[in-house]
Amino acid sequence: MPMIQGRISILLANFAGVVGISASQVCNAADVTAPIKLVASDARAYDVGATCLALAANQLAIGVRGRDDGGMNRGAVYLFSESASGWAQYQKVTPALPVDHEEFGEAVAITSGWLGIGGPKSDRNGIDSGTAWIFQSNGANFVEIARLASPTSVIGGSFGCSVALNVSAAQPVMVIGAQREIVSGIKSGAVHVFERTSDGSWNSIARLNATGVPTENDEFGHTVSISGNRIFVGMPGDDTTMVNAGSVFVFVRSGSSWLFEAELFAPNPQELAEFGANISASGDRVAVGSYREDGTFTNCGRVHLFVRGLAGWTLEQTLESPVPNVGGEFGCSLSLDGDSLAVGADQESNSAIKSGKTHLFRHSTSGQWIPVASIHSTQSQSQEFAGVTVGVSSGHVAFGAPFRSGSNPYEGSAFVVNLSADCDSDFIPDLAEIASGAFDCNENAIPDSCDIAAGMPDTNGNGVPDQCEVTPCLGDIVQTGFVDAVDLATILAVWGTNGSPYPRADTNHDGIINGLDLSTLLSGWGPCPN
Repeated sequence: MPMIQGRISILLANFAGVVGISASQVCNAADVTAPIKLVASDARAYDVGATCLALAANQLAIGVRGRDDGGMNRGAVYLFSESASGWAQYQKVTPALPVDHEEFGEAVAITSGWLGIGGPKSDRNGIDSGTAWIFQSNGANFVEIARLASPTSVIGGSFGCSVALNVSAAQPVMVIGAQREIVSGIKSGAVHVFERTSDGSWNSIARLNATGVPTENDEFGHTVSISGNRIFVGMPGDDTTMVNAGSVFVFVRSGSSWLFEAELFAPNPQELAEFGANISASGDRVAVGSYREDGTFTNCGRVHLFVRGLAGWTLEQTLESPVPNVGGEFGCSLSLDGDSLAVGADQESNSAIKSGKTHLFRHSTSGQWIPVASIHSTQSQSQEFAGVTVGVSSGHVAFGAPFRSGSNPYEGSAFVVNLSADCDSDFIPDLAEIASGAFDCNENAIPDSCDIAAGMPDTNGNGVPDQCEVTPCLGDIVQTGFVDAVDLATILAVWGTNGSPYPRADTNHDGIINGLDLSTLLSGWGPCPN
């Protein structure tokens, strides 16, 4: 059935014109600002950068499909790495022979010295037939080693619309979606699997198709993911349950073949929900985005997590945004890394309309996925659509804001925040705890409670490290050397709370500002003793 094609096309149009989440869980999602902004070194106006990104530990690949470089929409991919001095760009990747309009960088995958890139608009083998590339690191930079085309290349096939890599096997594997490729005379989509042979060449070893009768614009292969010996394929236009309700196919390797294992559906399919528009797998778990699904609000979006056990694939949990918006499109992008899940909601509003957010969930010891941080860009801009693409790896979270303006209008940028630190091992990142009100008086990005637990002196036991206490006066909340009306006004302003952002207001460190703290303040009224 007909469906709107392409996430970025939808954003361009906008720009131009089950297990639920409990209330207690929602309250635990801290509002976090991503402090690191990354922009291509040669960014230009209307590049619309970071429409796609891939994150692997301290390596980040950012696709800029609108990059012109002497032509039109040739595309480029920019590589950044993190060192002790921070994040920095170290390479710009383009094809050996760039071609106009192929949008190199529309899809990106990076892992352990390998880089996969898709250009679904490439005309090299027919108009919009698509092309994919494989690059390998030589220790300093990535070098192009193969350019791949669909073995069944057709005009408009969009080969390269999605890519995924698995290099942990004996022979590295690349999975490539071709969401409009013809199957049985219908443009329903296909997926191709390539494998690196012992002589270093990359050969096609399988073409995967949806089971059942194909229909026009099923978009099988719109998104792909691989984990171990399993491939996951999203088909957001699947009409099996309802029109464009969507589904996800699972294939498992058996010897040299890839066999159909399961088809996954939303627990309560909805028309036009596009379940499977985004997927991400890790281990025996897969997260599936259904970004147009109605939940608390219309088109607020949902994410469904499935796990594989003795009974096969079963629904684990359904998630909604901690701060759902009408049309927020939670689930428009996903990245799953072990017990961490990043979910984009590119049309949720923050301080600016449709600025977008990225939500981080953690799998807790209770077996539930809980929201721990709602992340937004620094000085958010209206309709920058932050979160249209996301990545999570080793505690880092990255997201793209393609319509972000900086030195150039709509040059696009990516943002990164490190949420790996968790000093008390409670599954809540330290920065999220601080954002939620945990005290960090010395601003070292570690809650004071952890500093003290690690041995930092707190002589009077008030929960404030001694190094932060300029005077010995418990009532000198703002540390002026006097206990006076300013301190009284401060303690009244945070009455009944834990004192944030004034940790000294809780003079007895019992977690609440009340009459005991007021009594301490009044008893020390006047100048502090020397």
